[in-house]
Amino acid sequence: MKDAGGVDQLRDQKMHRAKQIFAIFSLALSLTFMFAMNANAQLSTRVLTIRTMPADTKLQSVFIDGQRAKIISNQSGYAFVEIRADVNDFRCKYTLSIIAENGRFLRKQFDLCENVWQIDVSFEDDGSGASQKQISIVPSDPKVRIFSLSLNGKPQSFTAFMDSNRVEFTLRRGPSGYKCSTELEALLSNGNSYKEQVDLCANNNEVVLDLEPKREYFEVFTVRSSIKDDRISSVRVDGRKVPILRWISGGVRTRLAAGAPSFRCEATIEVGFASGAKASDKIDICAENFDVTLTPTPQYITDTSLASPFSWRFTAPRDAFDNAQLRFASNNRAAGFVALCEPGSRSVDVYIAGFPNRAGLGNRTDLEMWAGRYQGKQSATAGRAPGGPDNAAPFFNISTSHGLWNGLIAGSAYTLIADDEHRLRMSLKGSAGPVRDFVRACNQRFDGPSVIGDVTEDSSLKWSRTTTSNGAQQLQFGDASTDRIGFAARCEPNSGYAEVMFASAPGQMTDGRNISIFWDTVGNQGKLNARTRTVEGIDWGAVPIATMDVEDRLWPSLAAGNIVHIAMDGDRMSTYSLKGSAKPVREFVAACRPYVPEPEPEPEPIDNLTPDRPSAEEEVFNTIADIFNNLSDQSDGKLQVEINSPSAAAKKVLQDYRNNPNFFCDEARVPTSLGNRQVKSGFANNSSDLVDLYQIQPNGQRVRVRDIPPGARLTVTADAGQSWEVRRRNGGCLTSFASPNNDVVFSIKDNMGQADREAFVKTYRCGARQTHVLVAPNHGFSIVGGQIGFHRASVAGRTQNVWARTSAVIDNQRLVVRGSEAPDLDCVAR
Repeated sequence: MKDAGGVDQLRDQKMHRAKQIFAIFSLALSLTFMFAMNANAQLSTRVLTIRTMPADTKLQSVFIDGQRAKIISNQSGYAFVEIRADVNDFRCKYTLSIIAENGRFLRKQFDLCENVWQIDVSFEDDGSGASQKQISIVPSDPKVRIFSLSLNGKPQSFTAFMDSNRVEFTLRRGPSGYKCSTELEALLSNGNSYKEQVDLCANNNEVVLDLEPKREYFEVFTVRSSIKDDRISSVRVDGRKVPILRWISGGVRTRLAAGAPSFRCEATIEVGFASGAKASDKIDICAENFDVTLTPTPQYITDTSLASPFSWRFTAPRDAFDNAQLRFASNNRAAGFVALCEPGSRSVDVYIAGFPNRAGLGNRTDLEMWAGRYQGKQSATAGRAPGGPDNAAPFFNISTSHGLWNGLIAGSAYTLIADDEHRLRMSLKGSAGPVRDFVRACNQRFDGPSVIGDVTEDSSLKWSRTTTSNGAQQLQFGDASTDRIGFAARCEPNSGYAEVMFASAPGQMTDGRNISIFWDTVGNQGKLNARTRTVEGIDWGAVPIATMDVEDRLWPSLAAGNIVHIAMDGDRMSTYSLKGSAKPVREFVAACRPYVPEPEPEPEPIDNLTPDRPSAEEEVFNTIADIFNNLSDQSDGKLQVEINSPSAAAKKVLQDYRNNPNFFCDEARVPTSLGNRQVKSGFANNSSDLVDLYQIQPNGQRVRVRDIPPGARLTVTADAGQSWEVRRRNGGCLTSFASPNNDVVFSIKDNMGQADREAFVKTYRCGARQTHVLVAPNHGFSIVGGQIGFHRASVAGRTQNVWARTSAVIDNQRLVVRGSEAPDLDCVAR
């Protein structure tokens, strides 16, 4: 035997010889292409060497910047690719798309100059792509469970199930595809271990651990069922249970092993089904080419399955005396399930109309039911479902809190067994939305004397925008020729605010009542604070009216949705169609939104502050009308926020601010570098006075940039973290700003140098201590703990509270402050 040193020496000699072969081969290729260059003076050729891993991977095609490149040769672990270009067009960085013969794919940008036109390409990396496969592993013996798994020697986490010996885990796709072939090792509950090379992606992503003793010969045996919607759960051949290798459409594949006891051609096949049905027959399986079909003996006298064209549908009540209805039915009036309720009753009458007439159910029926995780029993009496069908159906009453509703939402099938003899199965595909809408309608009272009910199919109602005789803008949903009005909004042009009236409110309401209005469209929802008021032309009582910003998210939701649900204090009001709403809503908002003109072009500044020139490419800044209008529940639907704070400490914070409102001028800091990143900082002068912008230098000196006229905006480019100061013309400091590390637009408001008369204090609990936040809504800033100040600004298109690298989230529930210039705070409202 050779010692270890001899083995290493032999390996080194082989590697040296391989390198010599490759060097000679590369030299020969270089000489070949050198002659080609001389033959064509304009074009040149370079050879790219690609080393592939694993080494047995051969490349099928290579694309350079989208153009196919010629593969000159595929060697063991290497491929040589020809790249042709003009002599002056060769560069270093190229995007390569490489496809291997085994179907693996890789696309990546390479710097070919970095390693002298030789790159390594690995198809072994699993990567972390978004696509994934759900892999199932199941032992062939149902009594054996899996305790642990490892793939290629690495432990693999998995999900186990209490009612099955199956386990599942997620296989993620890498940049070169799924790594399906792996060595799987499992520790089993019978004390044995399993270790085999398997293909995780074969057999519909299911691996069956064959625990039978190894045989020299076996036969794949396919067993099918004539009933397509019932799954085979077990197969026995001559009384011996055989393993199910995989489930296929309408059946299973099993394995028959040769040896003692060996199978015989004429065998008795017994099949068990998930429903409990059974099938048995004596068949010559050899003559059937090991592929047999059995018909199960029905377990029930009638067995009915309802799916497409049956579908789940919700019908909302049209008025206060109408019922909400949920149906699982087809277009020809046949129905399997019918449920009705009075709005707000929280009580539902259920009719199971899907049992066939031949079932002959009596006046009383005992039902067992399964839907999702719900399982229960119900005693039913004979009834007739409103709206058909005409046959009698089991009827029972349940509440909206019954577990059946969650089962109908989350399950895949609704199964009922009547008197242990008749089974009915209904598909729950598409049930979630209709069931949720139905339960909500049963839980909420129906109100509204004007536009009421689900009006999504009423073509006489529409969205319209009009201009009144005095120039005001008006948006309305209803029938303009009658008094059927559900939603009406009005604004003065360019005011930024709208007054919204919800006419579908209960009658006999009094003036001055505070109301919470809830609205939701598909994917969006919100809350408004309104106050009731008597309106001329409406004689059924006062109606809720809310004043709101035209930048509120309600407007884009009305423009983009399909329907809108509106509720008042938790009670159902109406469901309005949003068909045709987009144009009127957008025109209304555009007319109400305040106009902010761009500044006139200025000549080049004479100083050296060239980065601070205005940018004509910036969009017009939309004024943020009220940045904290939803901060308090006591806002009463108005833009003025008033919070009564009994805390002496909170009162002192407010008084200190009123005594000295120049917090930002007093706390102005020299610039703090945020990584030398250049950002655009916009300053929108939303005040009525001319102001001057100054840049604060690292030594604290103020350098004037230029003036900003009223209604104009100046955009300058400077380092992130730059500090700025805004002054009155020939006057004192109004405020200071600090740019974050993204493009930003700051707003300069009227009377910023004076205390905001609407300022208030909000108290938060941060662990064992309290923090007070002063909010100046009209000036658009807040001060946390008397030490950290934030401006409300538009950062990269989103409204945020910022000061340089520090940011805050301030709402009615939480205070969160993050940034290196301040300690992290995560507090809850007191």
